[in-house]
Amino acid sequence: MVENVNGEDEIADRPKKEGQQTSSKKWGKAVLGLGFCVIPSLLLRGQARLGISPVQLVILLHIIDHWWYAEQLPFPSKASIAGRCNLSPRQVQRYLTELEDRGYIKRVDRFVDHKGQQSNYYDLSGLVAQLKKLEPEFSSVEELRKAVAKRGGLAALKLSKAEGEILAEQINNE
Repeated sequence: MVENVNGEDEIADRPKKEGQQTSSKKWGKAVLGLGFCVIPSLLLRGQARLGISPVQLVILLHIIDHWWYAEQLPFPSKASIAGRCNLSPRQVQRYLTELEDRGYIKRVDRFVDHKGQQSNYYDLSGLVAQLKKLEPEFSSVEELRKAVAKRGGLAALKLSKAEGEILAEQINNE
């Protein structure tokens, strides 16, 4: 509880379940009951800047869907990704190689005693690092966007040419 200007108690933050209730209203409890995953919006908004193709993004999303704990790497098989995406395992392998060549993922061999080699682990630390590197630019553009809205438009701000171009690009991409 937080005391407001009138001396009355107010709830400081939304209850944690409110977000779940909102999602349930949008998607339905039965749909969410089968699972969901958290995707940073920056991955979607920065897709073009990162040079990630639509199919590469879908494959990344399927890998991320298996990444439940930060300390445990996901390990979906190429066959399961292929089946979900209506691609062949060989196509998935080519896209994974492209993502690995760009430094977004790293495939790590996974062996299980008495069963030999299993599906690879996928280390997404390269993608996370690139998103963290991209974040300040997107944050500064968001601050500029808010300033434009508050101060009566773009003309009211004195922006450098580069800032103006970045802001215009972001607004056009939304």
